[in-house]
Amino acid sequence: MSWIDEDGAELQRQRESAAELAARNSHIASCAEKIYSDLWNELVARIDEAKRKGNYHAAGLIIDGDPYERRVYNHRIVVPQPIKPGSSSSEPRYVVLTLTADRLKIEVTGLQRTPLYLLLDICEDGAVLPKYEGECKTIQDASKVILRPLIFPELFAVRG
Repeated sequence: MSWIDEDGAELQRQRESAAELAARNSHIASCAEKIYSDLWNELVARIDEAKRKGNYHAAGLIIDGDPYERRVYNHRIVVPQPIKPGSSSSEPRYVVLTLTADRLKIEVTGLQRTPLYLLLDICEDGAVLPKYEGECKTIQDASKVILRPLIFPELFAVRG
């Protein structure tokens, strides 16, 4: 076997690997919109639950966006900010969820640690789920990652 044979075999292996990756990414992308919508619905449900239970921080959260309008991929949670001394008003902070154009991740901006990425991946059981810090997360667990610092900032805020 000459180097020509070896290089030809390597080229073939790379092409097959690229085809497998493309098929994998295509499968993930085909599941992305449902995962994004499910996550948004879970966030809305948990914010509503926290409001019903009298959570002070949740009471001020405002949901902006329609998860059923398929062309909308930017959803926002409006987080009111305290008025600073000498000011008559304050600008709210926006937590924005975006399904990226490649449909392989959900980007969350507006939290203290941002951007936060929930990578979409095929997990051990074959299901496509969000992944955070290298671990597959259920929709419920992914929503906790996003909402805990908003609803319970005393417990989950980043300490400097």
